[in-house]
Amino acid sequence: MKKILVSGLINIETSLKVGSFPINYSPIEYPFFGVENCVSGVGYNVAKALEVLGSDVDLLSIIGDDVNGEVIKTELKRNNIDISHLISYPNTKTAESVVLVDKDGKRKIYCDLKDLQDREPLDENVIQPNNYSLAVLTNVNFNRKLLEIFHKNRVTIASDVHVLSSLEDAYNDAFVKYSNILFLSNEAIIDREADFMKLIYQKYHNHIIVCGCGSQGALMYIGSEDKYYYEPAIAPRGIASTVGAGDALFSAFIHFYNKGMDLSNCLKKAVLFAGIKISSSGGSNGFVKEDELK
Repeated sequence: MKKILVSGLINIETSLKVGSFPINYSPIEYPFFGVENCVSGVGYNVAKALEVLGSDVDLLSIIGDDVNGEVIKTELKRNNIDISHLISYPNTKTAESVVLVDKDGKRKIYCDLKDLQDREPLDENVIQPNNYSLAVLTNVNFNRKLLEIFHKNRVTIASDVHVLSSLEDAYNDAFVKYSNILFLSNEAIIDREADFMKLIYQKYHNHIIVCGCGSQGALMYIGSEDKYYYEPAIAPRGIASTVGAGDALFSAFIHFYNKGMDLSNCLKKAVLFAGIKISSSGGSNGFVKEDELK
């Protein structure tokens, strides 16, 4: 199976279980075993999921020159992910997130990127495009030059732009434009998913467009066929938290696509993989191997 590059955010995630939203004020509470920490972030979540499934992955990211950066390196080594493509600048902080999760699995995320969005975009000096058959370039600013470089080298690009509500989105425009495989969430386009996906294709001509629809499953549009594929959601082990479900969906689809599986089966297996993942808390937890998925 050909090698995949994942370039994206890695952060330290702290999750807190809450009773419900909105949260009523009280000066202190004791949620025993309700606070958990893990290494997370879209880049790490996707790379770890791919690694667990059996893909050959390189992970490229920027982390801080701090204790959290060392925690990330240790965790990556523990999960057999090469750390040679991690970049750290002196006297910098690692990104962090705080996730509030209620009893139904709904979540509120606070993501502190520190100075990541101000960093100079990475270029071919940090990675060789021709080493990869597919590049997962998440929508963080340091990937902007890599989009053009991998496109120029005719490497398949996959990106998840998450919440997109308009084609006039200056931040995400390049990620949508250069993605052969484009993922997005339906959170801002509920009840108009199909029409919106077709509009994206008409403007950008992405080979594959997949919209994650939360508890409704996922919808895929293949513009060259003008055909939609739908897969309903499944949660065979219950729901602990939906944090990272979109990353899991994206990762599994990429894994099976890179193996040459037909697209409808890629979608079916991706939805199941995400449905199993949400039985665990933490964006980077709950992944299963390909054999277990089968």
